[in-house]
Amino acid sequence: MQSHQFRPKFGKLGFDPTGSMMAIGTGNSTELWLGFCPISNVEDITLANESPLLSEKHGDTRLTSIRYRMAVMFLAFVLAKIPALPIHVMHPYGTHEDFHQWKLDDATNVCAQRTISLRLQDAIALDHLIKSEWDDWVADAPSHWTADGWLQQHAPLSIACRYGQNQPIASSDQHALRVEARNWNMERDYTHIRYLSMAVATDIGCFPVRKWRPIPVDEILSVHDFLYDSPDYDVRQPIDLPSLPPRDPATNKEINII
Repeated sequence: MQSHQFRPKFGKLGFDPTGSMMAIGTGNSTELWLGFCPISNVEDITLANESPLLSEKHGDTRLTSIRYRMAVMFLAFVLAKIPALPIHVMHPYGTHEDFHQWKLDDATNVCAQRTISLRLQDAIALDHLIKSEWDDWVADAPSHWTADGWLQQHAPLSIACRYGQNQPIASSDQHALRVEARNWNMERDYTHIRYLSMAVATDIGCFPVRKWRPIPVDEILSVHDFLYDSPDYDVRQPIDLPSLPPRDPATNKEINII
């Protein structure tokens, strides 16, 4: 799927997706990708954390035609190791040094498969094979595959994008909350996820303030024992309401109290 652009606008990968992404399939409301991440970003979490968010500008995410062929051949190589799948590789690194002199169909039948359906055990096996076979596959690659160093400097990571979930979260119903938590844990193995990004939608609205109604300080203090300058438990500080001005002198904005 070389023609597919990686289009998520929010979230974090831990590396720049420019020229690094290959769509490999779909699931239930899910797009599945291989992202070829610089090994330095895999090994150094600080470097990965400093990578830009997807909302920041990046280039065309598709692999070049030659790197796409390399990625397909590696995917065919590991799929062929799963006994239940009808995938065969005749020439692991193509039939000619010049990439323009051969087609993927000359080297493997993976592109001849209209779809490749994976059972759970197949998906688990594929995950294991991608991680365990990459280094040896790259080491065995001919020199014209590794001359620019791209293969040696990158590693494939799996990326899943789910859309249209519209699932309620943080239900006040304790039974629903337990079911929700169980489903999240059943669908994901968090020990293998570095970044998890999600969009949270609310039905909270706001209206312009049309007029103010002064509330005596004594009335507020009679209801609330403590007042703070922030809802964040880690950083909030108590305030002295009688001495607090209604607006910030520097910005003239209302000062919120919690």
